[in-house]
Amino acid sequence: MKQNQTIKVGDKIKHTTFSGKVFEGVVTSIEKSYTGCKYGMPVESAVIGSDVFTMCLDTNKWCYGSQVIEVLN
Repeated sequence: MKQNQTIKVGDKIKHTTFSGKVFEGVVTSIEKSYTGCKYGMPVESAVIGSDVFTMCLDTNKWCYGSQVIEVLN
């Protein structure tokens, strides 16, 4: 994972769940919110490693920026 790497809507990412399972998915939306909250204000991009961003994925899952392992595209 590259620090300060940007994730954009439409990017395919690899992320972990809180239990440690790894999944892949395409980002369908990104929201900036307070740390620990799921919902916030829609934005076009996020930074890997930040808990203030949540991403909804085409797999009906969501994750925090800190759960992203890498951008695949």
